[in-house]
Amino acid sequence: EVICTDKTGTLTENRLAVDTVVAPLTGAPLAPADALRVLGVACLACEVHGSPAAPSGDPLDLAVAVAYAAQGGAPGVTAGTVVRHFAFDPTRRRAAALARDGNGLMLAWKGAWEALRPRLAACRGAEVAPSIDAARLDEIDANVRRLAGAG
Repeated sequence: EVICTDKTGTLTENRLAVDTVVAPLTGAPLAPADALRVLGVACLACEVHGSPAAPSGDPLDLAVAVAYAAQGGAPGVTAGTVVRHFAFDPTRRRAAALARDGNGLMLAWKGAWEALRPRLAACRGAEVAPSIDAARLDEIDANVRRLAGAG
């Protein structure tokens, strides 16, 4: 599951917003339950503080949290319990969280696709991501470019 964002709306509305959550291989919008799951996982790597009525944090993190709540996600309840958070690193251009859910541990990443792609490529063939092969990464690349071009 991958979330890609574009900053359309930043200048006109002075805020980021998640418009659509899409399938990485097809670029098609996800069903509401799947979008809720993806946003819940994305929230794990976010740093949002304050109350649900008055959250604060990075604009992208807030956009993900607002979208999660709009899809029906309960404030403070995400896809798992964070075991360790790795704050955004501007050099690596990503943040992450190690979390536990009902199936064990998972790693949630948030960052620029260009920064995350090499991490996914390194997982190829591994038990954790057996379906991520070079062809699928190329398909995701094409969808990222297409969605970015569409604004």
